[in-house]
Amino acid sequence: MTWEAIAALGEVAGAIGVIASLLYLSRQIGHNTKQMRIATHAETTRDFRGFTRQTLSGGYSKVLSDGLEDYDSLDAQGKLDFAFLMFDMFKSFEITHYHYLHGSMGEDSWLSWLRLFSSYCVAPGARRYWEVRSEIFTTEFRELVDSFDLDAPVKRVGHVSDE
Repeated sequence: MTWEAIAALGEVAGAIGVIASLLYLSRQIGHNTKQMRIATHAETTRDFRGFTRQTLSGGYSKVLSDGLEDYDSLDAQGKLDFAFLMFDMFKSFEITHYHYLHGSMGEDSWLSWLRLFSSYCVAPGARRYWEVRSEIFTTEFRELVDSFDLDAPVKRVGHVSDE
């Protein structure tokens, strides 16, 4: 075997090593992306469950349901409580939207959260809050919320008690 043949074999072996490394790296990236999306979905679920627990344990479920359907029916304290609940809810959904936009949330997961969010967002009280406070949210999120069809047949969260 000549030195040229040995050099050629070395180049082939090196190329095989590079290809194997790239395949391994792409597999690891795919695995890490999957794990990141799982973690993001879990974090989003924890966040919204925290909002739900806060609403129930704080005795705000009536304020939330009444405020969503008829904001004007709330007294001054109820309006303040409702504003804080709406801020918390909208910010939770804003970060969920941010995760989706930047690839850390998969399409199916995002669509399930979007369906839930729209059931809150199209309610008259939520729209009223949004008209007053939308400027405190990101441009991308404002565009999303403003794109909702208010006449679409969405089962609003305030109607759950009617079932």
